[in-house]
Amino acid sequence: MEILRSGLSRNLNSDARGLAALIARPKMDVDGDAEPDAEAEAKAILPADVSIDDKPIPQFQQQLAMKNVVQSSQDSEVLAMQIRTRGPEMAEARRKQQRIELGLDPLEGRKRRSLDEIMGKGKQKENQEKEREQEVVERQSDRRREVGEMMEDLAPSNLAEVFNALSDEPNKDVDGGQDNDPENMSYELQYPEEAAEPVQVPIPAINENPPLQINSEPRNVLARTEDNESNESLRLKLTLTNAQLEVHASEIQMLNARVEELLQQNAALQRQLEEATTALSKPPEPEPQPIVDEFRTKIDYLEKDLSSARAAITSAEKDRDLFREQYVKASGYVSEVREENVQLLKRVEIAERQATEGVTLIKASFEERLRVSEEQSSSHLKITEFLMKKDAATDRVRKDAVEAPELRAKIIKLEKDLAEMREEAEQLESAFEVEQLKVEQLERQQEEREAEWKKVVEESQQQVARMMADLNDAKSMQYGDPTTQRVFQCQWRGENAERCLFICETKEQLEDHAIHGGHIKLP
Repeated sequence: MEILRSGLSRNLNSDARGLAALIARPKMDVDGDAEPDAEAEAKAILPADVSIDDKPIPQFQQQLAMKNVVQSSQDSEVLAMQIRTRGPEMAEARRKQQRIELGLDPLEGRKRRSLDEIMGKGKQKENQEKEREQEVVERQSDRRREVGEMMEDLAPSNLAEVFNALSDEPNKDVDGGQDNDPENMSYELQYPEEAAEPVQVPIPAINENPPLQINSEPRNVLARTEDNESNESLRLKLTLTNAQLEVHASEIQMLNARVEELLQQNAALQRQLEEATTALSKPPEPEPQPIVDEFRTKIDYLEKDLSSARAAITSAEKDRDLFREQYVKASGYVSEVREENVQLLKRVEIAERQATEGVTLIKASFEERLRVSEEQSSSHLKITEFLMKKDAATDRVRKDAVEAPELRAKIIKLEKDLAEMREEAEQLESAFEVEQLKVEQLERQQEEREAEWKKVVEESQQQVARMMADLNDAKSMQYGDPTTQRVFQCQWRGENAERCLFICETKEQLEDHAIHGGHIKLP
């Protein structure tokens, strides 16, 4: 039984401490906030009233909780140290990497390698990491299986002694052999292809922000383009922006704040450790079989948590490898662009030299041609002026000689037309005189007719007036009273057959009415 105890102590030394740390470590909820009550998680392992062989063991729960508290305190201190030492180095490495990608800081000659060699080494390292992780998982599963078999053979009376042996073992470093050298980390971030071993960064429980992602597709990064604008756009896509750097700076500030909180929790856990130390003076009593079953359940639960943590670590390593791959491709692309720029500068110098010499030769040739053209133009101008003066002197003579026959024929024709027109004018004048005599004769006849017509009209008017007066006299004498006054009524019927009822006192008034009233119209 003593051999079993010693073997169990040696085999469970590393795994028990790690499982206790996982029990005491604050769990992460969905939103990424840690549950602050680590002591309650530690106390939840065993019930408050555990007894073995009808003997209560109140110190057993306190002993196990104190081991968990110590382990959690050590984890918090290690995490705080890593954040404080590596945070500024990571920011400095990102800034230096950005300057290298922009071409502000040149790469060293010994660090320029071919892309195939770097990619091959990266894949080889990734395969080695996967194999090493697989071996660790298999080794831990075998160790857990051996522990389970040994715990099944273990009597309940000896379980308390095993936990006492575990509590007496010195605590080892929880970091798992990670490299905390900030200079080495900065060098790996700058030149990931020269790193000997991949850095196993623990997953902190204080920040759930996603890793940095590159926005561009890696398969199109090394495409050669002839346009400088497209090269500039591809280079800007592979460059970390100032906004991303500010985001990482804010994340570092959040990590520092979380470190302060962890330090405060560590101080509280230290106080709990001092309080629980007094309870460990009494030796624990053996544990019954139900406690072993409950521990197995807890171990299975913790194994699931461990597998999820490993999956998160694998995801973080993939993100790291992707970042390294993008950085390597960007570095190779920048080197290639620099070489193209050097070649383009040489071609530009040659083109400028050729353009300068060619412009000089062309200018000289065109100046000579211009001089010859000016001389020819001046001679032609003199000849033209002479010909123009000569044409001006002989122009009138030539014009008269050409137009003389036409003008003579036109003059003869116009003279004939003039004679004919004069004859026609004489004939028209004679005809006009005849017509004038006819008009005068007709006018005299018209005047005579108008005079006769006026006389007839006046006579007819006088006759009509006398007839109307006689008619009125007859009517008045036939119907009138001799005592009444005698009047004369017009009774003229016009075009509309209406009779005029105007009354006059005398015949003269009636005649005036007939003439001036519009009944009789004079011409």
